[in-house]
Amino acid sequence: MTDDRETRLDDLIADRHATLERLRAQGVDPYPVGVVVTDSLAGVRDRFDGRLEPAQETGETVAVAGRLVLRRGHGHSARVPAGPRGGTDGSGHLRLSSAAGVDG
Repeated sequence: MTDDRETRLDDLIADRHATLERLRAQGVDPYPVGVVVTDSLAGVRDRFDGRLEPAQETGETVAVAGRLVLRRGHGHSARVPAGPRGGTDGSGHLRLSSAAGVDG
């Protein structure tokens, strides 16, 4: 059992290193000194809660920052769940979806 966990950990570390290399090759600083935040999670949620159908886009771009505590990857997309284990910036929680090549 220990070998399986060590193998999974080694795979996870290798995956994260590959992601860092890919970002750097694209000219993206994976650890920027500063981020310009345009909205709080609570503000985005309040603005759109109950006003959008599933997968409906707003055409609006926002920049939020917070702690991502759980990520579920499904192919070329990722989803951050709402609730106490979702993304949080201290102002609230928000479910986020992103797709490869769409978000920054």
